[in-house]
Amino acid sequence: MHPLASSNLNIGLVGAGRMGSALVRGWTSAGVPRERILVHDSNPDAAVDLSACAADLQSVTRTDVLVLAVKPPTIPHILARLCELHNREGAAPGLLVSIAAGIPLARLRALAPSFPAPIVRAMPNTPAAVGMGLTTLAAGPDATDDQRQLATHLFSALGTAILLDREEDMHATTAVAGSGPAFLFTLAEALADAAVAEGLPRILARTLAAHTIQGAGALLCADGITSSPADLKDAVASPAGTTIAGLLMLENGRFRATAIDAVRAAAARSRDLASGDGQE
Repeated sequence: MHPLASSNLNIGLVGAGRMGSALVRGWTSAGVPRERILVHDSNPDAAVDLSACAADLQSVTRTDVLVLAVKPPTIPHILARLCELHNREGAAPGLLVSIAAGIPLARLRALAPSFPAPIVRAMPNTPAAVGMGLTTLAAGPDATDDQRQLATHLFSALGTAILLDREEDMHATTAVAGSGPAFLFTLAEALADAAVAEGLPRILARTLAAHTIQGAGALLCADGITSSPADLKDAVASPAGTTIAGLLMLENGRFRATAIDAVRAAAARSRDLASGDGQE
């Protein structure tokens, strides 16, 4: 049983887009009753589509935890309204969680100086939509151990959730886990195109690429504690075989070096966004 199932938790959600919808599906699958999930969205039908309870902003602030699943440009406006509600009516959740990319904890607190709830940042990735996501989290200094655990439970309902000791590590984790799916989709596209070039039908080529990546990922998760990626690669590459011939071509194309460069570029861009040097 997932820890959320027995928590009697009331959850507020602002934003019912792709990630917000994935959160609601994950929470209900974990055993949270739909009537305990209050959703506020600019589209009044969004909560109905998710079979959750539609609510105004005031209502979602009176929950145990409030998750902001909106785009970064919307965050200042939402936090200003939350502060206004708190100052006027004393409304505030027990914990505030933001999944807005590129807005660090210090900036979130500066945008909501009078809001009393501790703040946690979370960065889920797109596989959360199918319950296989990876979310990294960083908590503000005023968050208690129980609140840190609660935030982790909220996102473990969508896959794997990892609470970081240092917020600055989110730049690297965002580059790997957040941008990584796009890198793998590009690899899948290349594998499928190559299969088509070898004469396979497009649908079969895509199926082969997708399930190869899915299976390799499952194997890496199962054996990755005791076996490194290099060990698993070597287990496939028999002497003078087809795999080592292909691997040599990847080396000639600087495949690993390019992958490393891609991750480092994504991490650098994450730092730019957090410092305000870039706009997303």
